[in-house]
Formats: sequence, structure tokens, C-alpha cells
Amino acid sequence: MSANSIHRLDPQNWKFEGSSLVVWINDIEFFEILPKLYQLADDQVQEGYDLTINHTGHVQSVKLGWYFNVTQAQAAARRHIGDQ
Repeated sequence: MSANSIHRLDPQNWKFEGSSLVVWINDIEFFEILPKLYQLADDQVQEGYDLTINHTGHVQSVKLGWYFNVTQAQAAARRHIGDQ
């Protein structure tokens, strides 16, 4: 990935799209952070966030992980492209 795409992952460049946070990596790929509730083994519910990478050309979405907060998910997106 180029340095330009890494700068675009700065926190201020993530934009709300409905209930999701989205940042474009390039013209055809973007990261998305979605709020998600998970059922735990003891019938409790844990709120968290799914991080996906999406490719519009292939119409493909890949879940990269689940995180306790948005900041963790944003850091994981930066690590995914080699910035951290």
C-alpha cells in the first residue's frame, strides 16, 4: 500500500455511513467498522465492533476481527496494511 492510503486511515478520515464507520483505502477497497452484539456462553451479551475489509470490484467482504472498541478496530486496520 502507498503512503497516501495509510494517511487516509487517520481517525478523522473515518466517516459514518448509517451505523458503520467507513474509510476508503483506495478507489475500490474500504474498511468498515460495524457495531455488533455477541451472545456469550453465560447468556450475557457483549457489545463490540466487527472490522471488515471490502472490495467493490470483487463484491467481497472479509471479516478481519472483533474488537471491544472503535479505537482498537481502527488500529487493527492500520496494522492490516502494515502501518503499525
